[in-house]
Amino acid sequence: MNPKTLLRANLVEFTSAYTLIGSLELRLREAIPRVLKGYAHKKGYAKWHHVLNVKGIGDVALEEAKKRLLS
Repeated sequence: MNPKTLLRANLVEFTSAYTLIGSLELRLREAIPRVLKGYAHKKGYAKWHHVLNVKGIGDVALEEAKKRLLS
C-alpha cells in the first residue's frame, strides 16, 4: 500500500473517530447537569453543583464560573 493511500485510509478512520467522540461529548455535556440536578433534588441539595465533591482548585474554578455567570 502506498503512503498516500495509507494516509487517506487513516484520515477517514480518524475523522470517524473524532466525529463519534465529539457527538459523545455533546451528549454528556447535556446529560451530566440534568442527571446531577435530579440526583441533587433527590438528596435535598439546593443546586446541582452542590453534589460535586470539589476541593482546592475545583472550588476556585467553581467560584470563577459562578462569577462569570452572574456578571
